[in-house]
Amino acid sequence: MRRIISAIMLVLLLAGTAFALEDSEYRKMKESNGKFAEADRLLNEAYIKLRQAVPATKTREVRAEQREWLDSGRDIAASQYMEEGYPKIKAYTMATNDRTKELTRLYKLYMMRNKK
Repeated sequence: MRRIISAIMLVLLLAGTAFALEDSEYRKMKESNGKFAEADRLLNEAYIKLRQAVPATKTREVRAEQREWLDSGRDIAASQYMEEGYPKIKAYTMATNDRTKELTRLYKLYMMRNKK
């Protein structure tokens, strides 16, 4: 059973890297597509807001999680949308919007916990 799960994880990882977004392509997408550029801007704002809200001891963890998402999570999420038939630019925009929602949710959760 472990081998099957390991094999599935490997296939998913490789599938995600097959769609990996190169830096040059990312820049072109931002320049040519307003919706992707806006999604990217909102993601950056949500990330900065979360980083500023967490204590210094959690900043490294938040930064590491975001880098992980940028390095592989974004590609994996976008590839899932592409498998559903969405064009690449739309898939990356949707994945970016999903990540923004997640960071915003974490920010709100953190703020609620610290109000008590």
